[in-house]
Amino acid sequence: MPNIITPNGDGVNDFFLVNEQLLYAPIHLIVFNRWGVMVFEDTEYENNWDGDNFAGKPLAEGTYYYLLQLTDADDRAGFITILR
Repeated sequence: MPNIITPNGDGVNDFFLVNEQLLYAPIHLIVFNRWGVMVFEDTEYENNWDGDNFAGKPLAEGTYYYLLQLTDADDRAGFITILR
């Protein structure tokens, strides 16, 4: 999994990409800030998260933590850094 996204509209690293998306669809993505507060969730994730929160507002630069709940596989967790 990539651990940095740079959502600036240049077409490079603008989205958080789950390489195995087709193997485990649907994927449930949950993103938390450093205090453990959920800031984003998508129950049918399609490689389209660009660092926005629930309301579609850009999250601040920094490190966030994600949980991927995969179909027929173990959950995966890690961190993602947003650089704007």
